Amino acid sequence: MPRKLLANMTLDEMEDEVLFTEAALHADPDAAALATRTGPWIERIDAARPHDRKARAAVARGDAARQVAVDRLRRTCVAFGDDLYLAVGKNRKDARWQQFFPRAVSRFVRQPQGALVNTVRGWLSSRDPALDRHRTDLERWSQSADLALVDTSAVAIVRGDAHQTRGAVAVELTQERDKLHDDLSAIARERGLPRGWPDTFFRVETKKSGASENGQTPAKGAPGKGPKPSDAAKSSTTPDEVVAGKD
Repeated sequence: MPRKLLANMTLDEMEDEVLFTEAALHADPDAAALATRTGPWIERIDAARPHDRKARAAVARGDAARQVAVDRLRRTCVAFGDDLYLAVGKNRKDARWQQFFPRAVSRFVRQPQGALVNTVRGWLSSRDPALDRHRTDLERWSQSADLALVDTSAVAIVRGDAHQTRGAVAVELTQERDKLHDDLSAIARERGLPRGWPDTFFRVETKKSGASENGQTPAKGAPGKGPKPSDAAKSSTTPDEVVAGKD
């Protein structure tokens, strides 16, 4: 039996499954008459691509905006820390220093992004002369980072829509592949072909220890086998931490 296609597969992975089946049908004279069945499958996948691309673009925009804004905010905090360090006579015990940096600057900028943004936004009510020199950048990048973090959360809706679209495609293709397998089985019975003959038109699965959620295992053969999260569902990792700054 052909394996069940899943919503967390990429559209390219689904297309690879279809292209393999199409090529196999063309290659076997006993099955060639069914080769036209796969054309609508490709069309269904292509119809879903704009939704998938929209989600991937939204993820990329959100991740990029957040990464840039947070990186600039961290660097501005480090620059402010450098000026404040000199202003307090390099005394980290000074109350003025402790007001802003109760921990080392390098650790301060590594805190969770939301907490960093909220802390810096709270700084803006201060009239400290050292902070005034960086106020414009602190305000700009804390606001940009805050908006980017909110936008990143909103992207989940777009990603969810794309996931549902891929899920619908996976269900339809799985049903169509099962019907094709049934028709191939009928041909096998009619022409005295081996029982396993219909399986040759679908990628072969191998039994491995790491089975997927539906008990199926990744297909064997060409690259990119087996269910894995789509690019639309992926979100880039947390930006590289800024190490600059005095401890």
